Amino acid sequence: MTLFRNYRRICSLVAAAGLLPTLALAQAVTNPLGNVTICSLIQGVLKALMIIGVPISILLVVFVGFEFVMAQGKPEGLKKARSNFINTIIGIAIFFGASMVVGVVTNTLTQISGNGFSACQ
Repeated sequence: MTLFRNYRRICSLVAAAGLLPTLALAQAVTNPLGNVTICSLIQGVLKALMIIGVPISILLVVFVGFEFVMAQGKPEGLKKARSNFINTIIGIAIFFGASMVVGVVTNTLTQISGNGFSACQ
């Protein structure tokens, strides 16, 4: 029983010793993204999506090209490749169209200069 009491005391002392520096040297939590406005966050996300999306779209177009080559003139293979090509082009158009819409909205909000969007310049 005394072993358990000693163990509990030791654990309490270790926990208290671990908490004391934390309580004594408490610091403010900083934002890991820095001083971020809504506009800079939107621009950063859009830039990241473009960095990821452009290579993926190029790879998809190349893949569809290989599907056309691998079809070797077979009607069912050409039909599948044509369908994939149309779907790829539609996806790329949606991707770039969405990025254009975000750019237009950001520029419009910058020109209005309301609600803190003046930092978008």
